[in-house]
Amino acid sequence: MTENARYLARQEKESNAEISTETIFQASGPDISRVPKTVGEWLTANEALGNWLRLSALASAVTFHEAYMSRICRSALMSDPLCRFGATGALDGTSLLKRGVEIDYEADQKLLTRDTWSKREANFRRLFSATDTSKMFPVSKLEKMRELRNQFAHGFGRSLDVPEPSNLQHRASGKISHSKLLDYLGVLSVSASAIDRHLMPNFIGSFEILHMFHCWKATNASNHSAREFKKYLIANGFPEANVPYCEELIAYYDNA
Repeated sequence: MTENARYLARQEKESNAEISTETIFQASGPDISRVPKTVGEWLTANEALGNWLRLSALASAVTFHEAYMSRICRSALMSDPLCRFGATGALDGTSLLKRGVEIDYEADQKLLTRDTWSKREANFRRLFSATDTSKMFPVSKLEKMRELRNQFAHGFGRSLDVPEPSNLQHRASGKISHSKLLDYLGVLSVSASAIDRHLMPNFIGSFEILHMFHCWKATNASNHSAREFKKYLIANGFPEANVPYCEELIAYYDNA
């Protein structure tokens, strides 16, 4: 519908930009006053809407990326609690999990999800002994996305700059093309994958599933067999779970 309307408007604009939208779209009803009066004005408003939607999508993606950072870094810090002190592997987080103990993670978590990306990258290197972080943290692009997200979120898409008294126009908080949005989404995807490849084998392993078992066991005290836990894993997004794997995982948990 929108693409068809845009096509019609562009076709008409070539011959007469002042033709009314009421005529070309056969618009009517009580909300007709909300529709820009000419096709030229409608196309301008439509492009502004498209830009707002792209910025909204970017803001959502950047926020999800930060939520992912918070989640996976907490998992890594719970699994290898002394890595933050440079003692990677010195203490198995499963032993603390069984005792209901978790070293406070919020201060370290904030170091990875707040401030500029150059500082976040430096903190990640320190906490998780990372060396080549170029794919995890392409700082210049991540920083540009952070700025666009913050500007959009603070003004809900409108610039908060104070204009001169005679300037009555509302300005967008920023601009982003469709191709640039796709580029940025790709950057976030590559970043998350690279962080996964560093943290999962070196710090997390199967800890998240061990944590699932710990929580499940607490509510299934009468029957926490490997077979029953396999059913639980399959029902919660792990279709490849099997009894031998669950037996090994439970044995590891019991011996931690």
